[in-house]
Amino acid sequence: MSNDSENQIALIEQKKIASNKESFFSRLNHFRKKKESNDLLDFTKNFASLMKDGVPIVTSLETLLTKVENERFREIISNSIKDVKAGIPLYVCLKKHNDIFSDLYCDLIRIGEESGRLDRVLVRLSKQLESCLVIDKCIFDAIEYPSRVSCYSFFEIAFLMTFVVPRFSILYDRIKIPRVTEVVLQISFWFQGYIFIIISIIMSFLLLYLLARITKVGKYATDYIKLKIPVFGNL
Repeated sequence: MSNDSENQIALIEQKKIASNKESFFSRLNHFRKKKESNDLLDFTKNFASLMKDGVPIVTSLETLLTKVENERFREIISNSIKDVKAGIPLYVCLKKHNDIFSDLYCDLIRIGEESGRLDRVLVRLSKQLESCLVIDKCIFDAIEYPSRVSCYSFFEIAFLMTFVVPRFSILYDRIKIPRVTEVVLQISFWFQGYIFIIISIIMSFLLLYLLARITKVGKYATDYIKLKIPVFGNL
């Protein structure tokens, strides 16, 4: 590895914290991540096709630059072309954008460059990325409907307990009501008095979960908890 490459890697490691801070809120955006995953797959597939045809790296990147629509990827490719022309390895260029190109992705690119089999590596990477997207879609399709039903049910119950049931309590002031109805009315009054606190607590837990998923330790912790949840852990 050349001294320039080593210096570039050192600079990348020093800037990782800063880049993570800049993309803090963007990393919470699930839809943005999904879009970037699809763009990454298209980029890898097209790059692999060009490399299989024997097109040089710089020429391949210049061709991809004219076809990519995503502004973020256009900027990455444009900067990578300049760096590769300056003699910097491609994996070093991609490592600057670790929020899109994972360490595994960059390491495999490095192996492909050093072994002269970058085309094969890109083909395998495209297959792996495609498999991950298919699995993600299957999981999302499986949990989308029950998740929506659960959310709708919660808000419906909260609305009934907060605004509807208390209105009926006037009818029961002078008559004896069953114990079950009395419990429902008490729960309704409790909801009415603490509805904003309940919503705040739920939103706080959701925000803490999203913040935890940003860090590696947080991902391990939340995944461990998911695997230990009764019934759902087995799924």
